[in-house]
Amino acid sequence: MKRTRLILTMLYWEAIIICVAIAVCYESGLAEKAEPANNAVEFWVVTIMEILTLAGIPLALRLFKFRSVEQELMTAHLQALQKWGVVRLSVLEMLMIGNTLLYYVIGCVPFGYLAIITAVSMVFVYPSKERCDSESFTEGAE
Repeated sequence: MKRTRLILTMLYWEAIIICVAIAVCYESGLAEKAEPANNAVEFWVVTIMEILTLAGIPLALRLFKFRSVEQELMTAHLQALQKWGVVRLSVLEMLMIGNTLLYYVIGCVPFGYLAIITAVSMVFVYPSKERCDSESFTEGAE
């Protein structure tokens, strides 16, 4: 259980550190913002990221409630917890990093809001000991 929780915790903090590094690079002037995209391209990129974010967050938050995932968690316990925990965190991580990067590259405010919304949703999947125990159906397993 400790190894699984360590992997999930490292993945969790990795996303936050990468987003902070992106922000520091662009805010300090180490990285230059690109020229503004044309309005049609910007519109489609914003629309696609909004749809991906609005679909990805509920998917990640409800992932462990899907029947097949729940069955696997009941039978394979820690292996399934690690596999599906990585999937859940990766979905949120890619959305948050992508939106943060697009906010600085394109300079469009909706990407910043989407990144903040994704960061807030990551709080609900933090891999604490209690959450790992309850989601793997192995109370107190080491």
